[in-house]
Amino acid sequence: MLQQLKRLAPFQNLDWSALQTLARHATLIDLPAGRPIQAPGKTLSGQYYLLRGKLKARYLPNTITPSPEPVFPGFADIVTLTPVRLLHVDVDPIAFLFDSSVEHIEPASLSSDCWQSRFLQSHMLAALSHQHWQEILRSLSAQSHQAGEWIIRSGDRGDRCFILASGAALVTRAGVALRRLSPGDFFGEDALLSGERRNACVKMSAQGVVMAMDQRVFHRWLADFLIAETGTEGRHQPVCNQPQRSLHVTSTAELRERLEAVDPCSHYKITGIDRVARVAVFLLRQRGIRATLR
Repeated sequence: MLQQLKRLAPFQNLDWSALQTLARHATLIDLPAGRPIQAPGKTLSGQYYLLRGKLKARYLPNTITPSPEPVFPGFADIVTLTPVRLLHVDVDPIAFLFDSSVEHIEPASLSSDCWQSRFLQSHMLAALSHQHWQEILRSLSAQSHQAGEWIIRSGDRGDRCFILASGAALVTRAGVALRRLSPGDFFGEDALLSGERRNACVKMSAQGVVMAMDQRVFHRWLADFLIAETGTEGRHQPVCNQPQRSLHVTSTAELRERLEAVDPCSHYKITGIDRVARVAVFLLRQRGIRATLR
């Protein structure tokens, strides 16, 4: 999947970490010949790339063949001439990855609602109603931090999780950088899910504000709801074939790194120790990957 994304024109300059994030928002779709791409009266969202086969738009003289450029999602009356494979990318929540203008904005200068937009557009929030969003946002408390201040230290007990509202932060483990955080990123949930101590450190790398969510709110409005759901299929995506795979988990140690290697286009059945399996389900669904407890 990563090599496939790397060949597509808009994503060719992304680094490997950004491609991994992109892959979590990508879905492979197989359609037979003679099938319309979109249902009558429906509008497709995101970007669609033709990987195999041929399409025909009734208003265009030529057939559409595989290309590194997207098939424009607003086109109507596109049908499959042959069996095709499409790649759908839900680009809105991850536009910051390939929007070059973001690189020229200092973290502290981002608008106050930028973090809210990114946070609410995440797969984790997609299944919740607007009322639930309001409840979550009202529960948050703002904390200002200077560059160099610790937000989370490895080994501490966790009673809150966080959303970065402004500034920048770095996630490390044993001195190794794992992830750079920008406004809208959610972090600190692992300890709340597992009941174990913090397994990584988070330090502010630029002055900013962090929104704190206590564990009661986290479990009530996010964790319990998300784990209980039957899946997280995109609301605007056509139905696609998702192979089912099994994933056996026994320990939360390095679980997040292990989940980085899963296929984002599969549906996972999670087995193993119940507490760890629940963490795995949450982390997969947080990425928009279908997962259920077996």
